[in-house]
Amino acid sequence: MKKMMVLPGFDGFYESTNAAIIDSAIESMAECLAEEEGIELDNAVDRIYDNTDFTALHTQFARDYVDSVNDEIQSAAGVMDMLEFESLQSPREYNFTTDRIFVNIDEKYIERIAQECSRAVFSDTLKSLFTSYDGFISSYSPDILDYLDDNDAINWRDMDHNTLSALFEAWAADRLDLDNNSIIEDYDCNGEISNMLSYN
Repeated sequence: MKKMMVLPGFDGFYESTNAAIIDSAIESMAECLAEEEGIELDNAVDRIYDNTDFTALHTQFARDYVDSVNDEIQSAAGVMDMLEFESLQSPREYNFTTDRIFVNIDEKYIERIAQECSRAVFSDTLKSLFTSYDGFISSYSPDILDYLDDNDAINWRDMDHNTLSALFEAWAADRLDLDNNSIIEDYDCNGEISNMLSYN
């Protein structure tokens, strides 16, 4: 059986490094197109934007991002393909949130994560993510005691996609770097973004 969770660390596509990498690839392609066809750079940029399916591009970017996180997990924990891309969710407006990647994870890995996770780190993560403050009312308890079962073990079976994400983030804290910019550091030089763009 598998459960779904939000992949922590992903910065989305609004005013982020991810967006900057895509914009840089568009600019490079536009410069080549303008030179090849003798057109203005602005026209070349417009042509690429008009002919590129950005929903498909963002989804493929998110899939590749999950693959990169899996590589980090394999190096740190010896587990291949722990996470399976499920979907990319984008908000109607970027006022209060950004794009989120949802992944599926097998329950056998969740159980391992729950057993290996530091209680102190998990407690700190819950407080950081779920403590209410001015302008934010949390729907989740920041108290670790609310996530323990009768045997004082982490009750991962009752977790939803957000609380499971918190558990994963806490487990990963001293094992791998989930920082968005670290995950994508090679994206702008491997040509994959350019391959997803089109001006035809």
